[in-house]
Amino acid sequence: MSASSEGIAPTGHPLAAGRLDDPAAYPGVDPTDFLAAVEGLPAQLADAIDRARGATDLPAADGIRSVAVLGMGGSGISGELCRTLLAPVAPVPVASARDYELPAWVGPDTLVFAVSYSGNTEETLAAYAEASRRGARIVAVTSGGALGAEAAAAGQAVIEVPGGMMPRAALGFVSLPPLVVCARLGLAPGLERGLDGMLVTVGQRVVECSRSVPTAANAAK
Repeated sequence: MSASSEGIAPTGHPLAAGRLDDPAAYPGVDPTDFLAAVEGLPAQLADAIDRARGATDLPAADGIRSVAVLGMGGSGISGELCRTLLAPVAPVPVASARDYELPAWVGPDTLVFAVSYSGNTEETLAAYAEASRRGARIVAVTSGGALGAEAAAAGQAVIEVPGGMMPRAALGFVSLPPLVVCARLGLAPGLERGLDGMLVTVGQRVVECSRSVPTAANAAK
């Protein structure tokens, strides 16, 4: 078995064993400093929670019989996260929809989260438009774009998140708002109680696995 197949950087790799503690080696394999986005996750999660807790014009909770989360790519992860976390506790079915088309059951009694970090994802915009035609109860999660403009014009709830990031670096911004809104609408029993603890845990992990922590004490390295 080769060193690389075991998850260990091979000899000669910029981050081979012994160089993980050398800050000068990082730019060679991480020129965009994506690690900084990972290290900033606790702050991102806290910001996302605050934005969702402060969101106005949310749909009525009475009579919701299903939840659908629309999204593609990095934004689509929010649907899978919601489905995974809410399925054991939610009183209604929760589904992720990654396509131009909606499931046939989406209608006026469905809570729909249209999630597009850019606000211009073609498939999500098409599914969002269909959800609007069917009279679904919609919450948009986006940094702007066409989705933000169309949802605002329709009087639907919009949770606006900061733009300018790579979509895959905005995991907290696209994933936490649907969960928090579901909690606010009574669809996620117990979730609110776990959010503060989650922030503490993620914060601890970032400290423990920081680039400044030596390899000998750093599980991530």
